[in-house]
Amino acid sequence: MSTGPDIFRCPGCQASLDTSGPDWRCQGCHEIFPLCDGIPWLYRDVASSRAQWASKLQLLRATQGSRIKEMQTSLTGNGLLPATRARLERLVQALESQLDQLLELLGVFELDSVSLEVSLPRDRIPSQQHFGSYFETIFRDWAWGESEVEAATEITASLLGGDRAGQRLLVLGGGAGRLSCELARSAPWGQVVQLDINPLLTRIGALLAAGRPFKLTEIPNLPGRLGSVAIEHELTGIEPGAPLYFALGDVFAPPFESESFDVLVTPWLIDILPEDFRLVARRLNRLLAEGGSWISFGPLSFESHPSAARYTREEVFEALAEAGFDVESHEQREVPYLHSPNGSSRRHEQILIFQARKRDTAASVPDFSFYPDWMSDSSLPVPRSEAWQRMQHERIFDLEILSLIDGRASIQDMVKSLARKYSLAPERCAAAVGRFFSSIFEKNRKS
Repeated sequence: MSTGPDIFRCPGCQASLDTSGPDWRCQGCHEIFPLCDGIPWLYRDVASSRAQWASKLQLLRATQGSRIKEMQTSLTGNGLLPATRARLERLVQALESQLDQLLELLGVFELDSVSLEVSLPRDRIPSQQHFGSYFETIFRDWAWGESEVEAATEITASLLGGDRAGQRLLVLGGGAGRLSCELARSAPWGQVVQLDINPLLTRIGALLAAGRPFKLTEIPNLPGRLGSVAIEHELTGIEPGAPLYFALGDVFAPPFESESFDVLVTPWLIDILPEDFRLVARRLNRLLAEGGSWISFGPLSFESHPSAARYTREEVFEALAEAGFDVESHEQREVPYLHSPNGSSRRHEQILIFQARKRDTAASVPDFSFYPDWMSDSSLPVPRSEAWQRMQHERIFDLEILSLIDGRASIQDMVKSLARKYSLAPERCAAAVGRFFSSIFEKNRKS
């Protein structure tokens, strides 16, 4: 599979890339972008993005190891049902196998050799994005979710229409890559590119698009029966047809020249981006050529946004018009979501589907920064706020409560001690101690 260097640009300065070596090098700012088994690592801040994913890899190891130890400890207990013992033994084996499989898949990125000693990143990988994010979609795409895949493909293909010969298609947030593969064989595209933030999902999509099968263990959260506790799948791909390229990068610093694409597809993406949709629409407008088409489908949850930015369908359409798009078609549809035959949960989502055509080029958008200036620039003063003062009081109480845990003191003893030390009403201290212990217990209840 070709790496398609003609479509890519430096995400920092937009200069061309020298792709003649083992890694790619920007011919403008000279940044070096690792090439990992054919997948270019095209984050703008290479060092910090690799450090963040290396940290997430450590978290994966620790989390998986903790689950294994928890179950091994449970197996030492007496009185387990035979089926319970069989389930726990199967889970230990499956978790160990799955971790080995994941580490082998991720080995091409060489994250174990990355230094974690970097300053606060300019471009932050969201904390909710980790190697386990959207893990079930791997099996939905490539194991048991054929009906869901067909629905997503039908949604997109029905809106594309016309002659797409030689055109360029960009799939933003394509995850494990099945939709990108299906679209790449649906028309004689010139190029199809998938850009995603997640190294694991991107690696899986690239492997299967290249016809390189592998084994991966599914461990459903809510298995319906003992035989569904863990299933090892042999995942095989499909021939994409048109040239299909996978790249790692960030929508807020896309590694493409402006107006590079004729069609943009954003599956289940727009509501999870940590930026106001009005700015997102302007940002994505600049990736499309004049008259280019944007197809989007997914829910409108906008959960991480303040109330004013949790847009309804009508507000989304107004934002699109403001950003230089004409909405040509739209519908709302209820669709199944992650209906694994190995799990006992069933979920449906109300999604908005729209196709919008680029009418005008939107005004440029300022660089997105997750952190405020005083965090990105360590020389700026940290502003004072009531929130800091409240947190200071809460943390002082937390430390005091921790210092009182000696194996002898009861909650009543702690309340009396705090009330005496800080001359506070016992009721207030009791509420603080109660919040502390209930929070810790609920957070760590599984272990």
